[in-house]
Amino acid sequence: MAHRARGPSIFRSPYLSEAKREPSSHPYSAPRSRVLRIKGWSMYDIELERRRVRTHRIVSLLLFVWCLAVCGAFAYSAWSSWKLEQELHSKLAQANADGNQILAEKVHHQEVIRKLAEARMQIAALEHELAGARKRLEDIHAGATDPVATGSNSKSKSPRQSGRAKTSVATR
Repeated sequence: MAHRARGPSIFRSPYLSEAKREPSSHPYSAPRSRVLRIKGWSMYDIELERRRVRTHRIVSLLLFVWCLAVCGAFAYSAWSSWKLEQELHSKLAQANADGNQILAEKVHHQEVIRKLAEARMQIAALEHELAGARKRLEDIHAGATDPVATGSNSKSKSPRQSGRAKTSVATR
């Protein structure tokens, strides 16, 4: 049998061999109608083409859904990473602020310690002056109460004591 034109090439399945299109080559092929014989397609060829197209549509749909799922997973991952990065940046900023505050408190604490040390040194100097003044005062009192050192008798009053006596009498 001679090979006939099979119609436009877009309707031919690349998966079907020429042997399957010929009626004598396949013992179980469906009987051809007159219209299909003219175009060169058997019922079997048409059914195979429908299955191929249906399978192609299903695969395309599944691939589209899979692509959407992958894009969604990527978008969620990017969003989650961005959110985590923002959280880490805020924690880092808080840690820097806390570190700066601790540093400021440390500087203030060192300043207070320095002022305290200065105050202690001033207190020590004043205590030393006070001790010297007490010693001079004790020397003065010791010299004033000793009649031999002053050269006066014990019955006479010192000018300081007589001044007190005068004021006490005057106030009475």
